Amino acid sequence: MIKNGSNIISVEKSFYDVFKLNLEENEILVDFSAKLSNIFTKVISESEIGLYGDYELYIFYANCIDEVKKEYKVKKICETFSEVIDCNESEEEAKDGKGEKKVVNKASIEFKVKNEGVNTSENLLVYNLCVEGRIHLAYSVVVFRKLDFAEDEEGIINESEIDSRTKVWQYRPTKIRSVEELMNMDLEYLKEENNNKE
Repeated sequence: MIKNGSNIISVEKSFYDVFKLNLEENEILVDFSAKLSNIFTKVISESEIGLYGDYELYIFYANCIDEVKKEYKVKKICETFSEVIDCNESEEEAKDGKGEKKVVNKASIEFKVKNEGVNTSENLLVYNLCVEGRIHLAYSVVVFRKLDFAEDEEGIINESEIDSRTKVWQYRPTKIRSVEELMNMDLEYLKEENNNKE
């Protein structure tokens, strides 16, 4: 799903991982949760943005030592992820003579974990845990003008258009003048003082 605002475009996408959790018959699953550890983004092309990183799945369970006494423990599972977001649905389109660049403003993931059921296998309880990662990505499309000097015929100066009769005047001051005085002199005055010598 893509929402277009005035400048920032928001994208949502989900990915799913399934984990087989094995517990002993005397162990009870109490709770579970997932947390994002790291997330990185990379603009791959004009139409794709990549996201990758890792998250941690925490398993909270109890080891029943006897009918009364229980020992609580935690298991941690580290998992990586990588997803590519398709940005072709953006309404921002570059026009003739213009290009566009995508800039990622914000990226986050919201996790949900569900127990899809439990099976028994050789004195083990096998839990099917499904992790859903909901990606929230916000990026901007920056439109810029392409400058191609080779194709801009109006901006090219032809050597033939340069006046070959350019005159160079040699000025030999008759007296010492300050820089300010020289800067304030006009060409006609300099020519008169120098007897129009080229």
